[in-house]
Amino acid sequence: VWMSQGGRFSSDHIARGFDWASRLGNQTPENHGAVVVDVGGGHGAVSISVAKVTSKQTRFVVQDLPETVAAGARLLGPELHDRIEFMPHDFFAEQPVRGADVYLLRYVLHNWSDKYARQILGALVPALKDGATILCCEFLPGDVSTTAWSDKQT
Repeated sequence: VWMSQGGRFSSDHIARGFDWASRLGNQTPENHGAVVVDVGGGHGAVSISVAKVTSKQTRFVVQDLPETVAAGARLLGPELHDRIEFMPHDFFAEQPVRGADVYLLRYVLHNWSDKYARQILGALVPALKDGATILCCEFLPGDVSTTAWSDKQT
C-alpha cells in the first residue's frame, strides 16, 4: 500500500505519463477492448489509476501472491468490478494470461538480481502476442547501499 501513496510513488504518474490510448489501440465493444496484466500488482492501485484514464472496454488483470490479491479484491470499489480481475500468480512461473496488450511490472525487478529479473521477464515470453508491450516502471537504486541517515553523514 505504501508504494502506491502520493509523491514519487503515486500510481497517477503511470496513468498520466504513458500514452495508453495509442498503445491500447482502437477499442470497441465488438473487439472487447484491450487487456493489461499488472504483474506483481499488489492491491491494484496502478490498474485502478489507469482504468480511470482508459476506455471502459479495457480490462485489467492484477497478479500477485494469493493473500495480496484477495485483499485487493476486497478493497476494489464496485464501479470497477467488471474491469479489474485479481489473479494469484507467481511471476517466476509461466504467464497464464496469453495475448494481453500490455504486461506491466511496477517496482518489481529492482528487488531481484539480474538472474531472477531475467527469469521474471522470460516467464512472460510464451504469453506475448505480436505487438505486445512490456512496460517496466522502476526506480534505480545506486551502486552502493545507503540509507537516508548515511546520506546525511556525507
